[in-house]
Amino acid sequence: MFAKLKITFKHTLIYSLGNISSKIAGLILLPLYTNTNIFSTEDFGLLVLLEITSQIFVAVFALELGRSVLRWCAEEINIEIQKSIIFTSLIFIILIVISYNIVLSYHVKYFSILLFSNADYANYFNLIFIWSGIVIINQIPMSILRVREKPIIYILFSVTNFVAVLLFIIYFVVFQQKGVEGILLGQISGNLILSILTIPVIYKNSKMKLEFKIIWDMLKYGFPLIFSTLASLLLSFGDRYILEYFLPISIVGIYSLGYRIASTVNIFIIQSFQLGYFPIAFKMIHEPNSKRFYSKVLTYYVIAISFISLLIALFSRELLVLISSKEYLIVYNIIPIILLSFIFRGIADMVSLGFFISKKTKYNSIIIISGMLISVTTNFLLIPLFGMCGSAISMLIAFFLMTVSTYLIVNKIFPINYEIRKIILIIFGGIVLFIPTIFITELNFFTQLIIKIVIIILFPFGLFYVNIFEEIEIAKIKEIFNLLKKPFNKKYIE
Repeated sequence: MFAKLKITFKHTLIYSLGNISSKIAGLILLPLYTNTNIFSTEDFGLLVLLEITSQIFVAVFALELGRSVLRWCAEEINIEIQKSIIFTSLIFIILIVISYNIVLSYHVKYFSILLFSNADYANYFNLIFIWSGIVIINQIPMSILRVREKPIIYILFSVTNFVAVLLFIIYFVVFQQKGVEGILLGQISGNLILSILTIPVIYKNSKMKLEFKIIWDMLKYGFPLIFSTLASLLLSFGDRYILEYFLPISIVGIYSLGYRIASTVNIFIIQSFQLGYFPIAFKMIHEPNSKRFYSKVLTYYVIAISFISLLIALFSRELLVLISSKEYLIVYNIIPIILLSFIFRGIADMVSLGFFISKKTKYNSIIIISGMLISVTTNFLLIPLFGMCGSAISMLIAFFLMTVSTYLIVNKIFPINYEIRKIILIIFGGIVLFIPTIFITELNFFTQLIIKIVIIILFPFGLFYVNIFEEIEIAKIKEIFNLLKKPFNKKYIE
């Protein structure tokens, strides 16, 4: 089992580098976005709403074919059939993208009025349609690389895409001074570069044969996931629309900066881990120790996500000072709440593997849609009372309830003996360690720094104290630690 875990974490690390590259691009550009001499808080709020809208179009019109390609090709042994599945999926999705771009281009004014109460931003929606269309098409070749377990090539394409987007945005914003429009143009140009680079991947892994029956089965598999993906987006980002309804759009920008800092844990751990883990998990379905493997992976995963969340929460204020203007500093209080929400979201996503293995994705859709409805309801109740903090609390409530519901339902459909006691102790331990930092804000910088470093060190020692690790796991950790000590051993130095 440890060999499989090693492969999983290796692929996760590599995939995380690809995802981290896009996050690095966001972090590099955040000082640009939050520089009030270039973008006002209102401009940043406008950009955030446009980006969320683009993601919604991707969720709806991608038809989850990228995930379906991953599922069908991972299960299909015949390489030729795999290639025809890929070709059919690509042709189908290209036709969808062309069709919706043509149809929706005639209604851009209505989208602008619906979202911003005026038609001044109609042209932005034309750019959003093009951008989302390219992103949808790019999902197919990137899914192929995951199926073929080519993480190195995956990261090379991801990094190239990140660099291209970064350079184009800087060109259009800094040199062409196109503002928000320049960011959209940069996204289109950078993603188009990725489309061109992945043509050889498509060519090598496709066969000019249409699989109508298989594509129909894939659409039936993916159709419920459209609603769950859309609901998931609204669950994560829909509060921005509600914030704009109750509060100035500048608050949307300020809140979104805090969310983006917290979402680092989403990029580093949640998304990256799933990219590396899910293909391996699907292939282990029929192995005798598969459920034990799934259980241990979740425990290690919660340790990683909790530690990274604690680290970000401890230093969020310092990061805000470093990358943003003073108008944004008020958001640091809500970052820990958002981080805790991400921990529960990550657990729910991992446990939902049982829905995909059993091909009962409708339950996953029901849970996510229910979570979205809870989030919307509580946002409308809490934002008028607590402002953007109410939005963060609403997210936490929704993700916690979703996690509990997912576990209870999956346990009936595809029961796995997850280490619930350990998971609770890990999360609770992180919260307990963070609480004292709430009361040290008046201390000088160096005193705060020492306290925070001590807290970081205490986290892994606390895991041993409450018996999170089994004897065989402790032996493995000691083995790794001894290997790390070897270069410092006297006999090695001599």
